[in-house]
Amino acid sequence: MQKNAVDYLEFFDFELHEGKARIKLSAEAPQEVLDLVKAVCGIDEDRLVCLFEALNCIAEADDPQCCPIDEKICPPEFFQNVLAYLGADASGQGSGQA
Repeated sequence: MQKNAVDYLEFFDFELHEGKARIKLSAEAPQEVLDLVKAVCGIDEDRLVCLFEALNCIAEADDPQCCPIDEKICPPEFFQNVLAYLGADASGQGSGQA
């Protein structure tokens, strides 16, 4: 799960838009990353910041199930959906349904 989170983070880019940094998905993102984004963010591109925060927390945590998250950036329900998706993917059950 943590290795996937680290790998997926490579496909997030930052761009400046109206004086603010925005997170966007790289054009080179593989299908598995696109599937994750679709499953947990839907069509709301503003949720990419939540996904970026969740993946960072998971990647850096000693225990992803108990890691601290910034709830102002990533709501707990969203974080749990990312954990569920990555857990299902890591267990070989294919893409999780978040």
